[in-house]
Order: sequence, then C-alpha cells, then structure tokens
Amino acid sequence: MINNRSSGVRRVKQSLLALTLGLGMLISAAASAAELVRENSEIRFSGTQMGRVFEGQADTYTATADFSAAGQLTALQLQIRADSLDTQNAERDQVLHGDEWLDAAVFPEMRFEGQSADGEFIRGFLTIRDKTLPLDLAVNTDTENRLVSLSAEGEFDRLAFGLGSGEWLDTAVVGAAVKFSARLSFAP
Repeated sequence: MINNRSSGVRRVKQSLLALTLGLGMLISAAASAAELVRENSEIRFSGTQMGRVFEGQADTYTATADFSAAGQLTALQLQIRADSLDTQNAERDQVLHGDEWLDAAVFPEMRFEGQSADGEFIRGFLTIRDKTLPLDLAVNTDTENRLVSLSAEGEFDRLAFGLGSGEWLDTAVVGAAVKFSARLSFAP
C-alpha cells in the first residue's frame, strides 16, 4: 500500500512539473522580445529657445519591445544616454548636458518603460534625472518585410523634471514644452 501511495504522489508531482513547464513554454511563446534595428530607427526632440524652435536627436540609445503571439505590442522599454543628445550647437549641447539641465555626469541615462493592453496606447513612466513621472503614448505600428515599425510622438514639461535652473527657469528664455518623436524598427 505504501508503494502505491508513494508512486501516486510521484505521478502527481511529475504531472505538476510537466504542467508547470508546459505553461512556461506557452507564456514564452506567447510573448517575445524583439531586437531593435538601429539603422531604421531614430529619436528626435524639439524645444524653443528665445522664441525660436531648435531640434535635436539622441545618438546613443537602446530599445526593446515585447509582442504577443499575434504580433501586438505589449511593452516598450527605451534607454537614452543623456550625453548623446545633440542639437547641432556645441554651446547649447554643453549646457544641456551640464548640471543645470540633464546633469549627465550624475544621471547618465533617461528611461521610458510602458505597457500596452491594445497595442496602440502605452501607459508608462519617463525618468529624467532623479524624477519619474507618468507618460502615456499613442503608438502606430506598421509591419513590412519582417520588421515591425513603431512611431510615437509625445510632449512633456521640462520643469516637472527639474530641467533648467536659475535663468533657465524663465520660459521666455527656454520654453517648458519638450516635444519628441520616435521611430523604432524591430525584428521580432
């Protein structure tokens, strides 16, 4: 009787182990991470200085996206090197990377992390310096030649992140709104 009981317990444990492994395989097959295709991607931003629009781009960044088995976007993570922001103006870039703005030596990375329930709207958080605030993005997705391209546009208030101090707090000198756009291509 003891042998039947212990073999029954063993069979239950084996069945539970098989079920657990099977569920793990289904979950990993259902959601997969995609690799960024750098040459088809870009991150741009713009602001105003003394009433004039200036534009820039992020030169160093990484991004990962997760997709469901049906190809729907489920999550997006983006990391940008703060000292890689480039406005094509050396003096402005030096100030931007300095301690009154990004303080890139102390806070070397900016991050966005968000999740999507429908593949078209991402609820997430943006971290700049030592501040993390909610930021939701509408995202357009297009699939072509085995690549999935995401495009998103957004805007945030630089003052909410503590960007700019002293004379830079004056929004007549530098506007509060920072607009950005991202075009990211992934190979799922």
